[in-house]
Amino acid sequence: MATKTVLQLLQEKAQNFRTLLESHSPDADVRKMITGFNENMLVLTIQVSLIPLQKAGKLSETASQILDKLTAVPEDQKQALKDKLRRYLECFCELASKI
Repeated sequence: MATKTVLQLLQEKAQNFRTLLESHSPDADVRKMITGFNENMLVLTIQVSLIPLQKAGKLSETASQILDKLTAVPEDQKQALKDKLRRYLECFCELASKI
């Protein structure tokens, strides 16, 4: 079994994140972001957009903003999904910092 590189793992996680977002009926803004996703720009996008938010302690707030743009999330699942979104964002930052 081949060992995955950090970049391959990051790309896989990004695809899983995209699938998660799509499964909760994202609004037009999120759909635009998803369709404009460029795998070649993934690391740079994280370094420029997410890592500064992480350093500012705003990943939880960012997860809330993403959650607000998902239109098919039952009320009783919102906190769990927000936590999952935040963990994805943290994971992206951690992996991107290793590249």
